[in-house]
Amino acid sequence: MWGMDLDTWVSLAVLASMFAALYVALRREIGLLRTELKDDISSTCAELKQDIARVDERVSKLDDKLSKVDQRVASLDGRMLHLEDRLTRVEDQAVRVEDRMTRMDDRIFTLAVALKPLIDDAQRLSASPKL
Repeated sequence: MWGMDLDTWVSLAVLASMFAALYVALRREIGLLRTELKDDISSTCAELKQDIARVDERVSKLDDKLSKVDQRVASLDGRMLHLEDRLTRVEDQAVRVEDRMTRMDDRIFTLAVALKPLIDDAQRLSASPKL
């Protein structure tokens, strides 16, 4: 046939069967590799989901802690406002007490000035000889 002898045809048949066997073997290996890759991807996805679940749990715990901290800060803010109000009232009372002390000091000084002549007269009378 086309100028090829029997050895050439046998070699071609062997070569064709070798390629067919190689194709089948490669298909089987590709299928195994694909299965292994799917299994690896599935296990990696499962691990990733577990890691994400752990991270979500930690984040929710942190959210709870932050909520508690926010509540404490709000409570402290309220207390600070209350203390500022009390401090303002104390400062106002201190100003009033200072004004009253100044007024009392002025009254005492005025009283002392008014009584000085009387005291001086009483001292002169007690120092003068009695007849």
